[in-house]
Amino acid sequence: MLEELGKKIDLTGQRFGKWTVLEEAERRGNARYWKCKCECGNEKEVYQSSLTSNRTESCGCNRKTRRIIDLTGQRFGKWTVLRESEKRTSVLRWECRCDCGNIKNVNGQTLRNGSSTNCGCIREQAKQLEGRRYERLLVSHMVGKNDKGQILWSCICDCGNETQATTGSLNGGLMSCGCARVKDLVGSKFGKLTVVRDSGERAGGNVIWNCICECGNETNVNSSNLSSNGVKSCGCTKGLNLTGSRFGKLKVLEKSEFRQNGRILWKCECECGRTISLRGDALTPGKTDCGCGYIEFLKSRTGKEHHSYNPKISDEQRMSNRYQLHGFSMANWRKEIFNSDDYVCQGCGKRGHTLNAHHLNAWNAFPEQRFDTANGITLCSDCHKEFHHFNGYGDNTLEEFRDHLACLVGEEHVSEIEETLLSRESEIIGQEQQTRELQTT
Repeated sequence: MLEELGKKIDLTGQRFGKWTVLEEAERRGNARYWKCKCECGNEKEVYQSSLTSNRTESCGCNRKTRRIIDLTGQRFGKWTVLRESEKRTSVLRWECRCDCGNIKNVNGQTLRNGSSTNCGCIREQAKQLEGRRYERLLVSHMVGKNDKGQILWSCICDCGNETQATTGSLNGGLMSCGCARVKDLVGSKFGKLTVVRDSGERAGGNVIWNCICECGNETNVNSSNLSSNGVKSCGCTKGLNLTGSRFGKLKVLEKSEFRQNGRILWKCECECGRTISLRGDALTPGKTDCGCGYIEFLKSRTGKEHHSYNPKISDEQRMSNRYQLHGFSMANWRKEIFNSDDYVCQGCGKRGHTLNAHHLNAWNAFPEQRFDTANGITLCSDCHKEFHHFNGYGDNTLEEFRDHLACLVGEEHVSEIEETLLSRESEIIGQEQQTRELQTT
């Protein structure tokens, strides 16, 4: 059925892109092919489905046309592109002239990716650098190329160091191995070390300096270790015994059994009696105490010496303004109130919620009752906030609390609480009387 349908399709004379169908070609199995001619003149047998589905529109000349990028007049390194080469190969080549005058056919791809930049004359010129002098550098021989394809030269500096440099850096003004930029440290002192001379050695571009220690030993030290204060001696301080030495208020007792980052710790006793462990390098720069000096300084800034001291108010006013709710006495008082009420809110009866010990007679208005257990009651955070929302903060009284509670829970519950408060007051009064009797006897 499909074969019969296929015979009915006649593509002769039809156009598909640049193809013009000439005649039907010989079948290949069940597939029908047509002999087609492209606008460029090429003839080819094309699969029928490729024509009707527009999968092919030419013999391939379209792709060749799109791939050609005109490089005429462009420069690539020392190359100047003159024209497309007449010598046809599988790849497109361009006729180029080098700055030295040579003309050569070059692959277009090697031009664009930078693989070809000259006719080879640069290698001949490179050989001419051997023995040339650039300021303090004398070119010895060619080493090879670096990762960027630049030629590397081995050079000897006047200071005696051997270094490597590219052709571009030499022609660009490189003057030395780096010694010309080095800061002269001769005569400088770093800890116990005094710099004597440049040793002539280099490490990572840094100068290695010959130094003499106060103990008399000579050592070579990297300039970066000197400038960062990483090295302060030849190593003689590592075995130094500081036992019995004094540093301000500190006296070294003994070497500690512990280490800090691999460094020895020394157990020291301060004149204040405190014992601390410090590293040796923390002692030598002038560590004078355990920190007690700063504490004494802070104490000297209290009272009249404090920056916010107000001489215009009396001691009585000052004490009344002082906030003491987070002191030790307050913590004990709060705990006693919670225990007496079994950690239950006396307003709503909740247990285990965030609780507050509320002063029935306000903290500011009744200072003598601040730590009186009869003057407190347990409230949850919600009941506590609600009371102060309606009655404000400060100058509150037992009567205000009773009236507020009566509105919430009724008179019956209020009377029970008042009985509890009265019993607490009677206990305190009895304890005070017993104390007075003991004092008189």
